[in-house]
Amino acid sequence: MTTIPTFSKDGKKSGTIAVPKVLSETKSSRVLLHQVVTGLLSNMHRETAHTKTRGEVRGGGRKPWRQKGTGRARAGSIRSPLWRGGGTTFGPRNTRNFAVRMPHTARRMAFRQVLAEKIRHGEVFVVTSLELAKPKTKIVEALLQRLPLREGRILLIIEELSPELSRAANNLPYLTIRTHLTTNVLDLLVADSVVLTKQAFTALEQRYAAS
Repeated sequence: MTTIPTFSKDGKKSGTIAVPKVLSETKSSRVLLHQVVTGLLSNMHRETAHTKTRGEVRGGGRKPWRQKGTGRARAGSIRSPLWRGGGTTFGPRNTRNFAVRMPHTARRMAFRQVLAEKIRHGEVFVVTSLELAKPKTKIVEALLQRLPLREGRILLIIEELSPELSRAANNLPYLTIRTHLTTNVLDLLVADSVVLTKQAFTALEQRYAAS
């Protein structure tokens, strides 16, 4: 049976916790992971670029010059896309919808696969508790330094985010905090080490280990 080491707040190893087979022996599927990751990225996409058409640019109501007899090309408005300061043809619009619907089963399977891969490579650690007496960054940083984590980005998964922990971890650029309900596949993939509280691991086990 696969186990994960557990640590106290002092960074000392306090034991191990058993991992269900469904969370430790799930094989990865690149096709499924690609579909879920691209779907998540598409749902995070917010269209902010927006250009105005000739009908939205201010001005240009009067014909610049008469149709014939001037020797110049015909022009109906100074806001034509051919003119400087005119509208834009085929420009980006903020009305586009990038949302992609993903099946719940696919997201669950992808999360299992990535978590199982992290567990097999020894990148998942469990702490018994993470209660802070004071909202100090150095307290959180000292705890993370005591754990045998890999160098790089750290994902901390907790049961419920407290104001003290949120304030203490804001100044750590390499640390990302998520609850067991808000963690997704992208958070797991970009993290080099995953730290969970015992309560958060139990909640994830109940949520994803069920068949």
